[in-house]
Amino acid sequence: MSRKEASVAIGGVLPGEAGGAAAPQPAALQIDIRILMAQRFMRSNIHRRLRLGEVSAVVWMSVSRFAHLFRDQTGIAPGEWLKSMRLRQAKALLETATLSVKEIGALVGMDSSSLAREFRQAYGSSPARHRARTVSRQSGLAEAGKIHSRAPVAAGKFRGSLGVDPLLRACAGRNDSAKASHALIRAPQPQGSPGDSLQLRAQK
Repeated sequence: MSRKEASVAIGGVLPGEAGGAAAPQPAALQIDIRILMAQRFMRSNIHRRLRLGEVSAVVWMSVSRFAHLFRDQTGIAPGEWLKSMRLRQAKALLETATLSVKEIGALVGMDSSSLAREFRQAYGSSPARHRARTVSRQSGLAEAGKIHSRAPVAAGKFRGSLGVDPLLRACAGRNDSAKASHALIRAPQPQGSPGDSLQLRAQK
């Protein structure tokens, strides 16, 4: 993901929509449209330093009324909600984009030192270490997938219906039908066994 693609992804999705990181919301509460508008404005401008007065003006409310309504509707203050969104987006970009930590910080409106401090507090590790762990985990899964795809099919899966599984097992790994037939013809069979008919047909 390039810087431009990351910027579009950050600004083009409402919280809670598919592909967007959703900030905490009370499950059974109908959110006021003004709060949704404010959240969309903050998300679209996540790369900027936003003042509370600027956000409240978007929804034609005083700072105090907006702050009270926002907390009542979401359970957290507007500034905490915005910080949570910044960190969620930074985490997503660290896991999916090749941008530097500094570039990611610029996209989510945080300088490198602030991002490192807040990220560690929220997720328990630095941005660089989180990315390293993600890359290591993804590499391990990819390698496991390669090993699995190269694993031979178990010989027992070729079990036949004529009771000759031990003979076919020796040839199944090579998928050599000629050698399998030869093994069937030459194998000693008790009198009156199904192998008699196989030997007769082979000799004919």
